[in-house]
Amino acid sequence: MHWRTIALAFVATAMAAIPLRGQSDSCLHRTVPVSVLTAKGEAITGLTPGNFKASFHRKAVKIVSVTQDEAPRRLMIVLDSSRSMMSQRHEWQGYVNVARYLTERLPTGSAIGLVVFTEKIERRILLTNDRARVQDELAKLQSGAEVFKGKTSLWDAVSAAASEFGTSEEGDTIYAITDGGDNSSKTNSNQLRTALLQKMIRLFSFSQRINPVGVTSLENGPMELRELIESTGGYTVNFNPNAVGNPPELTDKSGKSTWEGVLLRMQFGQILAFNRVEIELPERFEKIQDWNLTTVGLTARNPLVVYPRKLAGCM
Repeated sequence: MHWRTIALAFVATAMAAIPLRGQSDSCLHRTVPVSVLTAKGEAITGLTPGNFKASFHRKAVKIVSVTQDEAPRRLMIVLDSSRSMMSQRHEWQGYVNVARYLTERLPTGSAIGLVVFTEKIERRILLTNDRARVQDELAKLQSGAEVFKGKTSLWDAVSAAASEFGTSEEGDTIYAITDGGDNSSKTNSNQLRTALLQKMIRLFSFSQRINPVGVTSLENGPMELRELIESTGGYTVNFNPNAVGNPPELTDKSGKSTWEGVLLRMQFGQILAFNRVEIELPERFEKIQDWNLTTVGLTARNPLVVYPRKLAGCM
């Protein structure tokens, strides 16, 4: 009887030391970055769990909390300098200008890095708080004194940028400035998607293309790049270089925002501030899965919800 009592006590102690899966499982309990925008691209703030509704495999996802995150960011700029990008000098200056605009708007305390690539890495600046170092490199690139000629390894370059972050932090972002092509990478887009989702890194992009509409968000770009951006919760801006100033400007001579400036500020705003939406999923899963998140109870009509459309599988 004595040994039986000891054995039962041991089992009870061991069971008590194991947290309930639903309360501690990092697979079920996650935090995702979410931006909610009006039709004019203005961020909607002051959101609560009651403003969201989510589902996973047709099962309800619990919205635990919503908090605004405006902390300093870690950002890697990935700049495509392949032959197609540098063939038109005015377009190249526009690409570099956008990178410079973004560096200027990062809050104090943010870390920034740079990867310039063709079929290989041409320039690399590791994550640093010294933004002037990155801005100086961008100024040299914009001058056009050095011209790179080569194929495009976009997926490899984004993968290299992702490796710079080390341990994941909420809000980690890669900003790819590219025409979206890839004809030389060893990494494929599916491998890259898995890596970005596991590290919780959002991918954003900017490009200039011939497009009769003039500008798009996620509707027109290369399919694989579009899928990566949507999967990770990023957002892309795409200008028609024939429809905007070259290089594009955020404001006109009178100081009024240009329409391309409005779009870029909307995109930058999603990088710099977002809602940290804490969710509890109904079941575990091993492979990457889709889920759905919508808003409810908002006065704004047809709000745009930008969030990671896919979730990494349980580790």
